Amino acid sequence: ALPLQDAYLFTDVFNLPGTSDNVMLLVLPIFSSDGTLYGLCGYEVSENYFMTYHAQPTKIPNLTCLIAPGISDHFDSADALSCGGSNGYYRAPKGILTASNMNGGLKSFSSDDVSYVGLTQALSLSPNNPDYTLAVMMLKSDYDKAINRNTSQNIFLWALVIFFAVTSCLYFSKRFLSPILKALEQVKNPEIPKRSDVLEMDDLFHFLSQKDREQEKTVHTLEQRQLAALHEKENLRREYEAAQSRYEAAQSSYEAAQQEVSRLAYSRTQEIDPDDYAQFLAGINTLTPTEHKVFNLYLEGKSVKEILEVSDFKESTLRFHNRNIYGKLGVNSLKQLLRFATLMQQDQERGEKI
Repeated sequence: ALPLQDAYLFTDVFNLPGTSDNVMLLVLPIFSSDGTLYGLCGYEVSENYFMTYHAQPTKIPNLTCLIAPGISDHFDSADALSCGGSNGYYRAPKGILTASNMNGGLKSFSSDDVSYVGLTQALSLSPNNPDYTLAVMMLKSDYDKAINRNTSQNIFLWALVIFFAVTSCLYFSKRFLSPILKALEQVKNPEIPKRSDVLEMDDLFHFLSQKDREQEKTVHTLEQRQLAALHEKENLRREYEAAQSRYEAAQSSYEAAQQEVSRLAYSRTQEIDPDDYAQFLAGINTLTPTEHKVFNLYLEGKSVKEILEVSDFKESTLRFHNRNIYGKLGVNSLKQLLRFATLMQQDQERGEKI
C-alpha cells in the first residue's frame, strides 16, 4: 500500500446524477492499522465551484482557462473543467479542441463552433493520475482585434516618430546645417567675405586666414630662397666658365711653354758637346754623399752664401767640394753644371734613357 500522502487520486469528470453539474472527485482510500481496506473517502470539485473559485484577475477579454486530463493536441472539453476571468463573461469551449502551433510559442485551438489562441502547460496533480493539460486561451477574434490594434498603434507611433524625426531634421538643418554649408561655400569661394552667423565658423575663418597668411609668408620665403639659389647657381656657373676659360688659357700657355722649353732644350742640346754631357751623367754616380748634397743645393738654385748657411760648411770646405764636383762631372763652371743638370731633368721628364 502507498503512503497516505501518495494514495489519493482524481477521477474523470462526470455528470452528477440528478443534477446538471459536472464534477471531479478527489478520493482517498481508508485502511485499518493492519492494512484492511475499509473504503474510500473524499470530496467533489464541481465545475461551478471551479469556475467561481478559480476565476482569474486579468485585463484580457473573455479569458478562458481549461484543465483536461492527458497530454495531447486533442482533448474533449466535456472531460475538462473550465473557468474565466474575474471581470465577467467567458465562452466555454464545446466539443473536441485541436491544438496547433503558431508563431511566438502560441497555439491555436479549434473546435466546431469557435477558435481560440493561447498557451498550454503540462501539470501533475497526483502521482496516481496521468499528467493534465492546463490551457489558458482567448477568443481568436479578440486576439486578432488586439493584434490589429497593436499593429495600428505601432504604425501610428512609427508615423509620429518619423514625422518628428523629419521635422527635427528640417529644423536642425535650417538652424545649424544651412549656416555651416553656407560657410563652407564661403571657404570655397575666396571672393565672398568670410563672415557667418555661426560663432564657431567665424573662429574657423579666422584660423584659416591666419594659416593662409602663414602659408603665403612661407611660400614667399621659399620663393626668395629659390631666387637666391638660382642667382647663386648662375654666379657659380659664370665663375666656373671663367675658371674654365682661365684653365684653358693656362693650358694653352703651358703647352706653348712646353713647346718653347722643348725647343730651347733641343737648341741647347745642339750646343752641348755630347761627350761632355755623357761624362757629366757618368760623374754623378761617383759623387760622395756630401758632394751629392752640395750638387742638389746648386740644383735648387741656392747661392754660395745660402749653401754655407744651410750646410754649416766653411768657405774653404765648400771650395774643396766644388773642385771635386767640377772635376768628377767634367765641367768648368757653375753655369755649365746647371745647364747639364737642366738638360738631364728634361730628359728624365721625357722618359728618355741615356
